[in-house]
Amino acid sequence: MSDEKKLCLSGKGVTKVFGLGRNKTVAVDHVDFNFYEGEIISIVGESGSGKTTLAKMLLGLINPTEGDIYFQGELMTEACSFVNLKFAELTNKYPFELSGGQQQRLMIARIFLLKPQILLADEPTSMIDACSRATILDMLMQLRDEIGMTPIFITHDIGLAYYVSDSVYIMEHGKFVESGSADQVILHPQEPYTKRLLNDVPKIYEEWDLSTV
Repeated sequence: MSDEKKLCLSGKGVTKVFGLGRNKTVAVDHVDFNFYEGEIISIVGESGSGKTTLAKMLLGLINPTEGDIYFQGELMTEACSFVNLKFAELTNKYPFELSGGQQQRLMIARIFLLKPQILLADEPTSMIDACSRATILDMLMQLRDEIGMTPIFITHDIGLAYYVSDSVYIMEHGKFVESGSADQVILHPQEPYTKRLLNDVPKIYEEWDLSTV
């Protein structure tokens, strides 16, 4: 029996352009990627780097201008859906009655009910306290092990990426400028942009402290 990993989500030349002429903005610029089942992936970049636009294309919320996205080898139109959650503590409340943190917790709770094959999480723990954040991340890792879920984290937090990821992709101006294993990219960065991101996290080379996550 082969131990080769199964390709889960892939893209070839994926590009997204907004506007026309002088107002044209290339948000994602011909990126290629191969995400494998059970692999933990982070796409890291500052605001405006293109990571959220890429995430929306992976979810089928917007269409690529060019290129193709494949889910298990077929063209993907929708990667996952989070619906029909029954959460007793939040019944009879409208979304606007919940805090940002509560809404984020609600979305994460749906993950554990549905157990999707792919989890694409854009800043999934940004409004959650450090203790809960660590618990949630550990539970996501447990789901990865139990059902082979492939988590893809979209984040500006390179420290979070180092803690959770097998592979890291660094994104700048719509392009992947560096990629590889978490240790390779974060402990031995090659690109100036990656090094600048790391300068914002001076303790990244020390043992990870969950209280700071």
